[in-house]
Amino acid sequence: MIQYLLLHASYPYTREAGNLIIVYKNVQLDIGEVFPAVSRRGQEALIQQALELVPTNKFMWPSEQVIPHLLSSLELLDLARRSSQAGRESNMGW
Repeated sequence: MIQYLLLHASYPYTREAGNLIIVYKNVQLDIGEVFPAVSRRGQEALIQQALELVPTNKFMWPSEQVIPHLLSSLELLDLARRSSQAGRESNMGW
């Protein structure tokens, strides 16, 4: 089966990419190279959208050269943690 990798988080169609990834088992999402194109708030929104829809085993972190204005790995992990907690709370009706 051919594997498809949606590059650059399919920006600005991240939510649509998430839906494709849920439906097709041979599609994955790479979030690299989109960060220089969006603001910090945009970066956070993009990561949250992707984490809401894309299973972690189909989510690829960027492997490009590190650019100073990108979110650091720790910031990305914190954002992922907060997004995950918010999702659990909304499912519990809080």
